[in-house]
Amino acid sequence: MSVATLGNVLKSLGVPGKFTQLLMVSYRYIFVIEQEYQRLQRAAKIRGFQPGTNLHTYRTYAYLAGMLFVRASMRAQRVYQAMLCRGFRGRYISLQTFKNGLQNRVFAVFMFIALVIIIYLEWI
Repeated sequence: MSVATLGNVLKSLGVPGKFTQLLMVSYRYIFVIEQEYQRLQRAAKIRGFQPGTNLHTYRTYAYLAGMLFVRASMRAQRVYQAMLCRGFRGRYISLQTFKNGLQNRVFAVFMFIALVIIIYLEWI
């Protein structure tokens, strides 16, 4: 199931829209931030960085984390501006529709019970 489909299903189940949007955006940008981190780490290695337990290593990792936050913030601003240009009004619109039927509710109840049982068995 795609993230967009999951967001639409959560919306049809009555999950608040802000939570659904947060989930969808977070899922998307975890991978984007990971790619950015790998790119910055690769750049440090190309420049001859060898990690150790000295002040230079700690400073380098602090700079790397700082640059990661700065680049993520800049990217978020660009994405937000692009979404506004495309007509985003605070909610996602999906072309798929889902009906919340009895079969789906029964399945959700059984899955919840199975999850509770599994968690209980882990604690024993």
